[in-house]
Amino acid sequence: MAADRSATQTTKEARDDRASYLAVPKTTVVKACAVALMAAIVATLAYIPVGALVAILAFGAFDVPLPSLLTFGGQIHILAGLVLWWGIVYLPALLYAAVCMRT
Repeated sequence: MAADRSATQTTKEARDDRASYLAVPKTTVVKACAVALMAAIVATLAYIPVGALVAILAFGAFDVPLPSLLTFGGQIHILAGLVLWWGIVYLPALLYAAVCMRT
């Protein structure tokens, strides 16, 4: 019986050694709601700095005033424009969150 145990233990140790040499990364399953929440947080944090850069660039390069930028040339209400701009910032944040949560 002792010989069987040692052979089994030796085989198990050999398998463990091979597994460490292969170093195959484990795949993780990330829930969509966790990715969406992280993206919403990132988009909200990036909203003001990115918006300021876009406003400065638009005014400096193309002479577009801030109210016109926020309302897309007066086509929509200013509040809807703010929500739409947040959605525009949200899309790259969603991609960023998906990549970060996967690794």
